[in-house]
Amino acid sequence: MLETALKKRQLLIFVLGWIAYASTYLLRKPLGVIKSNLETDLHFSKTELGWLDTALLFPYAVMQMLLGPLGDKFGARKTFSCCLILSGLSMILFGWTDGFYGMFVLLFLNGTAQAQCWPNCMKSLGAWYPDSVRNTVFGMFGTCAFAGGIGGTALAVYLQKVYGWKSVYFTPSVIIIGVGIFVWVLYQQPDEVGIEVPGKERNATSSKTAGKLTWLQMLKIPMLPEIAVSMFCLKVVRYCMYMWLPMYLLQRLKYTPAVSGMLSTVFEVGGVLGSAVIGFLIDK
Repeated sequence: MLETALKKRQLLIFVLGWIAYASTYLLRKPLGVIKSNLETDLHFSKTELGWLDTALLFPYAVMQMLLGPLGDKFGARKTFSCCLILSGLSMILFGWTDGFYGMFVLLFLNGTAQAQCWPNCMKSLGAWYPDSVRNTVFGMFGTCAFAGGIGGTALAVYLQKVYGWKSVYFTPSVIIIGVGIFVWVLYQQPDEVGIEVPGKERNATSSKTAGKLTWLQMLKIPMLPEIAVSMFCLKVVRYCMYMWLPMYLLQRLKYTPAVSGMLSTVFEVGGVLGSAVIGFLIDK
């Protein structure tokens, strides 16, 4: 009976978390799709377009570090939910904003809100699965980032083609707000519903100790600096493709806007397969 309840909860948390984090890409990918529109309709220079990228990505990176304690203070479920809702609210008026600085502020708020989505999503997910299958679960779960990117681009391309570029953020914003509400209600951790997960190491003490580490002490953790540098290089490539490949395909290779947007997702198709397979192999 208890095992059945646990499996149902694990499935719920996995599916809801997968959908929730994938939905964050609905508010990241449109910027790359509509860059040409911003250049032609609003006469933004490529330098200004680059600054819009920075407005989204800089707070996303920095606030992951500065706002990390929020999840510990308020709980992963509430923090994740509020960040999703705030992300949606910040971008719902983007289409009605024609000024560079207005767009910059909205994207900055979006990046700030999304910064704590991944850490708190993974904190809740990790609490539900035994340590022995953690890498397999995380590998399968990691496909949400790539699938979300494909879905975010596809939705942006469709909205741009049918309703115009000003509409590309409104529908995704409504979707992510709705998902955030579901997360608030359903994305609970085991201790919130009175379920104990077998095969989990007790790590309360280590968590408290980790919270007291200084930046210098964290940099001395084995493999952490190397992983950080690797992730930096990976993100540079990934987000350059996210933000500029559709525009390059449109302006340089003369593809249509729809084809340019969808061709830019080929990179993510490989990511869906790679994330799942590598996670499985690590556990083996």
